[in-house]
Amino acid sequence: MKNKQIVLFLAVVAVSLMGYGTTPALEENKMVIEDTYESYNPDDDGIDQFEVEYSKDGKIYRLLDVKTKIVDSYPEKEETVINIDSNRFYDINSAEENPPAETIEQDGFYYLKSSELLSGMTEERTENKKTEIQYNKVSYIDELPERGPVTVTDSLTGKQYKQELPRTDYRIIGEDWVDDFSFPITIFSVDADTYMLGTTEIPKGADLGQYGTEFLNVLGLSPDYYKISSIELQGEPYEQDGEMLQAATAHGRRRVANIVAVFEGNVTIPSEPYWYYQCEYSSIVPEEKIQTIYKIQATASYELIDQTEADPIEKSLWQQIIEIVKNPVTIAVLLILFFIVMFLMLIKRKKKKDKPSVTYINDSDK
Repeated sequence: MKNKQIVLFLAVVAVSLMGYGTTPALEENKMVIEDTYESYNPDDDGIDQFEVEYSKDGKIYRLLDVKTKIVDSYPEKEETVINIDSNRFYDINSAEENPPAETIEQDGFYYLKSSELLSGMTEERTENKKTEIQYNKVSYIDELPERGPVTVTDSLTGKQYKQELPRTDYRIIGEDWVDDFSFPITIFSVDADTYMLGTTEIPKGADLGQYGTEFLNVLGLSPDYYKISSIELQGEPYEQDGEMLQAATAHGRRRVANIVAVFEGNVTIPSEPYWYYQCEYSSIVPEEKIQTIYKIQATASYELIDQTEADPIEKSLWQQIIEIVKNPVTIAVLLILFFIVMFLMLIKRKKKKDKPSVTYINDSDK
């Protein structure tokens, strides 16, 4: 009876060991691997990012599934946009005939993305202008103009405006004598014995050319600037109002100067219309297709491969035997077989012990 209890206890232990060996250790049999990668495909399943089988610590895990989610997205090429206004055109036809450039270089090449022709008005403004006008062969009795006509060119539009500015200064750049001085003379009472030139009495028939200085004094001209070289009678004496007259002409030289007059003052430039292009340039070539890059986070689940599924070709016979022996199920089966053998041996031994002893007597001993 005691032997039967021992055998029963051992059998229960073996069964318990078998049960422990088949219970999966989920934490040990599973593995999770995460990876973040980029793809042009938003529906990328992430399978290609992982190995079908993964080895770690001498164990082999097989890929079960992969879960993905998009965590970010951005264009594969960053676009830079710059806004540029063209030069102003002060004629609509000029603006239309000169469209903006298709390509510009500004720390790299940029391509025309859009343009719009706009208009505006310049502001009326006042500018200080200065100009010089040269006057040649000016006599000392001549007066320079107090105001001079000035053509003003607008630095913005290029248009010209005529205005008058006051004379502010002048300078003499050269002097000379010219033989173009002349004036008419009328002699009254030419038939008298003498006639008067101012306070000077001139006798009849005298050479009038000798009285040049006196003629200048009568005219109020300085001999420093005028010289009379000759006086010629013109035609015959004639009668007028009962008096005899004689016409004559004086010839001589005059001293002249070349003068530069300076005119300066404020000029009002009116408001004028203008046109310009408002342009947008991009670093992306027109019609170039820019793809979107998706940043994907993938999570792969692996499961430990049963060691019995391992490829026998890849393992030596001795490794296979060790793995079989280390298997809890194998150990439990061997224990059961061992207990069965022990149980049979105990029974056989007990039967042998309980068998009645028989003594055979040989007939020869009787």
